[in-house]
Amino acid sequence: MFEDNKIPDWAFECNTLLKGIDINGITEIGVGAFYGCSGLTLVPIPESVTIIKNNAFEGCAKLEVIEVAAGNARYSSADGALFDKARRKLIACPEGKQGAFVIPDGVTAIAERAFYNCAGLSSVTIPESVTSIGESAFEGCTGLTEIAIPKSVIAIGNHAFRRCSHLAAINVAGCNSGVLLSKSKKTLITCPEGREGKFTIPDGVTAIGERAFEGCAKLFRIIIPDGVKSIGDNAFEGCDELKQIFCLCSTPPKVSALSLPSKRTKTVLYVPEQSFDIYQEADVWKEFNFWLFCLEYFKVFGEN
Repeated sequence: MFEDNKIPDWAFECNTLLKGIDINGITEIGVGAFYGCSGLTLVPIPESVTIIKNNAFEGCAKLEVIEVAAGNARYSSADGALFDKARRKLIACPEGKQGAFVIPDGVTAIAERAFYNCAGLSSVTIPESVTSIGESAFEGCTGLTEIAIPKSVIAIGNHAFRRCSHLAAINVAGCNSGVLLSKSKKTLITCPEGREGKFTIPDGVTAIGERAFEGCAKLFRIIIPDGVKSIGDNAFEGCDELKQIFCLCSTPPKVSALSLPSKRTKTVLYVPEQSFDIYQEADVWKEFNFWLFCLEYFKVFGEN
């Protein structure tokens, strides 16, 4: 038996031979306690457990069910996922979960890393009751191809959809762009990594956020409309096939040394003919190779 009936942090880390556990009497499960226990398929949480720390079951690739005893005062479970007792917060969906997952009505928060590395999920349905999605909530959900964000959601944490390599559309209620924008629709927050071919940033966007196109390895052309005033750091990180950026801005957007694509991608920047000299003299922009284009010609033929 563990001291004070607490399983220490990282106690069973990467114990791939562990096939089942009996933790009756345990009151606390430490950080990463069962991290990498790839043989686990079911974790029973007894009534005695009052604390489950972060990443307790992360890396358990075959874990399909977290089952909480009905008498537990702090936690509950539904469809194999872990919730708080009131079932207002979805804490963790086991990584081995397959197919479609429907978040129960009444849940208001999706916790940080709640669906982390749930690669077998083909879809997740988010109810209108949800108001917040935590940082990295869906990171590594490579089976998702699209996800719908209801109008009730008012907060989404950083990297919520990172490493979702097949995610082609983030469908936000009231917005048909397929990308994640700020409420004002002035900041492009995330373009899903599964987006292919060419992408035109919606008119009205004035800022491209940090890491906005991170991991968009299937995009070969991005069109930046006039009116964009800034591009965040690492905005094009991992855009390895990006061959062309058409920047329609008459004034070069504000950038840092990390904002534009790495030169190893051999991305060519196209800028308006009348602004060519301005770009050649602008900080950071002047370090890249440019081709000028006629704006009127581009509007007719350039997006084809």
